[in-house]
Amino acid sequence: MLNGLQGKSQVTVNNLRCEYLDNPLGIDEARPRFTWQLTSEKSGMSQTAYQLSVGRDQQEVAGGQGNSWKSDIVESSVIPAVYEGPELLPFTRYFWSVRVLNDEGQWSDWSQPAFFETGIMYPSGWKGSWISDGNGFDGNSIQVKQAPYFRKEFRAGKA
Repeated sequence: MLNGLQGKSQVTVNNLRCEYLDNPLGIDEARPRFTWQLTSEKSGMSQTAYQLSVGRDQQEVAGGQGNSWKSDIVESSVIPAVYEGPELLPFTRYFWSVRVLNDEGQWSDWSQPAFFETGIMYPSGWKGSWISDGNGFDGNSIQVKQAPYFRKEFRAGKA
């Protein structure tokens, strides 16, 4: 049913967003949402289905061959789409692209890839230690030194 006609699509996909941001950095969402806009010279053109491609290689994603996840064809006119692939790696740049089936049964070309970068992602990724001069820190609690006082005695008199 969704094979589509072989003619050239009159719709292009642009303004790709992940979590409603343009190429976001440091997202911690395990299942990010993707949105896009359609442009067409024909008034009232809409999508009836879409397919997403996600991967770490920009050229492969641009051709719809993402190595992380390629969605099935999703019959939906609703945006956003949600990532349903394997677990995303922390601190990793992923590219993504989408193509849509218009209401005349024609597939668009794959969009120009956009990207998102994951952040820490999971609590186990939070590792660190206190920044200090090494004095007053016993590994479990901070021993605060009193601040030095700078003072000078003076008499306030009439001028």
